[in-house]
Amino acid sequence: MYGKPIDTENCYWDGAFNQEDLFALVDGWILTGRIGFFMIIWLNINLWCTVLRRDLKYRNLAAFTTVLAIRRGYHYIFYILRYMDYDWVYDIHNCSTYGFIDTFLGVYEVESLTHICIERYVVAKYVANGWPIRRWHYFLYQWLCLFFSVLYSLAPLFGVGNYVKDFSCLTCTYNMVLPDTWERYAVLGIFLLRSVKPVLFMLIMRFWTQQMEAKYDDKNVPWVEVRFAHIVDSLTTTVLGCWLPITAIRAIVIIAINFLGLEVDMKEYVWAIQWAIWVEWFTPAVVTVSLMSVDHLLRSKMFGGDKTEDDIIKVYEKED
Repeated sequence: MYGKPIDTENCYWDGAFNQEDLFALVDGWILTGRIGFFMIIWLNINLWCTVLRRDLKYRNLAAFTTVLAIRRGYHYIFYILRYMDYDWVYDIHNCSTYGFIDTFLGVYEVESLTHICIERYVVAKYVANGWPIRRWHYFLYQWLCLFFSVLYSLAPLFGVGNYVKDFSCLTCTYNMVLPDTWERYAVLGIFLLRSVKPVLFMLIMRFWTQQMEAKYDDKNVPWVEVRFAHIVDSLTTTVLGCWLPITAIRAIVIIAINFLGLEVDMKEYVWAIQWAIWVEWFTPAVVTVSLMSVDHLLRSKMFGGDKTEDDIIKVYEKED
């Protein structure tokens, strides 16, 4: 797709990819990102421009899908400019800025999904105990997402770790080849907080939510909340499945190099890295299809239907 060779100087795992592999990686990345971007835009239009925007249950879901769209759109615009042969975007000269932006948006994605799961647990607990739901909780979640995103992405700008070109040699990420100083533990801690802690929170919150749902009054089941909790279950499983391959590759390499002292020949795993990156960047498309398949109300809005939530709940009550 590109006329110029990709500059691999100071690239993450320098020399692991030859030019042909890099072009294949970037072409697949652009294709999956483009499909995901336009599908998530369609989803966001229906979340923000229909009656769903006034439904607090969908507020944090819409924030999550919006960040998915912004991150893919940001890269999509970057690659359009690169395809047009603008030299100032062809090579990344300021990895600190580019790495910060991408890390900020990436962390916001993870934290948004985490707080959707937390929200479901809080709502289930309030409903099970007969407490009135606090509207300000929904806004608090987004402030927490913003806080963690800034916290985890600003560290390299203050000398804790640094950003380097990633596998594609076109974007920047945390340098996970750690020095033999205190920074090793600081950067590793940030990685665990960014990648492991949110997943544990998601799983624990979903488990606790199911425990709260078991306490619901059988004669007065809040089907509105039960329905949305099942949607969140499906969404979480789908997204974690898309994120798992690239996260697992990074974790294995980090452990092998920094703690086991092993030399990792990335050339043998080029195909795995390519597919892991493509799957991650296809996440918005998978999210859109997943939500359409489990959320009958959202699907109705996306295809111009006129179903209401009451219509959907009646079906749930009959099935029960």
